[in-house]
Amino acid sequence: MNYDKIYNQLITRGQQRQVGLNRKSIIDLIGKVEQHHIVPRSLGGLDDKSNLVYLTLDEHFVAHELLVKIYPNDIGPLRALMILSGRDNRYRNNKLFGWARRRYSEMRKGNVPWNKGVACNEETKAKIREARKHQVCSDEQRNAQSVKMTGEGNHFFGKTHSGQTKAKISANNAASKKVSCDGVVYNSMIEAAAGCGFKHYETIKKRCKSTKHPTWFFLV
Repeated sequence: MNYDKIYNQLITRGQQRQVGLNRKSIIDLIGKVEQHHIVPRSLGGLDDKSNLVYLTLDEHFVAHELLVKIYPNDIGPLRALMILSGRDNRYRNNKLFGWARRRYSEMRKGNVPWNKGVACNEETKAKIREARKHQVCSDEQRNAQSVKMTGEGNHFFGKTHSGQTKAKISANNAASKKVSCDGVVYNSMIEAAAGCGFKHYETIKKRCKSTKHPTWFFLV
């Protein structure tokens, strides 16, 4: 069975139905339709208008069933189907819900192989690229946003952090903490990472917290 074809027909039907609907009309349909991501967010789909469609409740459920069939080795669509099934009493006792729960559990345990990275076919990649085109801001939009956030438009305009707040920010900034690495003192973990030849300061952080490296520790 061509699940891709059926899914695309379902999405097209939803798109054609909402042509001409304004915001008020859509609000009036709340409870009768639900918003659906054409390219799932777990596969790189964005919250852009071009990637959203309003489907009836039954269509929405079927769409997620089809996505699981189309991407059998991706845990994202399966998780979405499981959540959708569990929140709606119409499907709580459905055999599909039980199957989704069992397969999800097996994937999490590693008993069933699944794509831990985003593995999309060419058609999905093309849809993602098309959706992202609409995310690019024009120079005019950037300038308008810049003006909006400058001066009195900025939410922090005329305000300053207190000494106590600054101290908390500094304390929470793990990268700025002094550390001792095998007797060598560094003013920050970033400095320590560079001095020890590590690419990321997180390595320093892990060593300072590990009992395997007793000569690596934070300095208060």
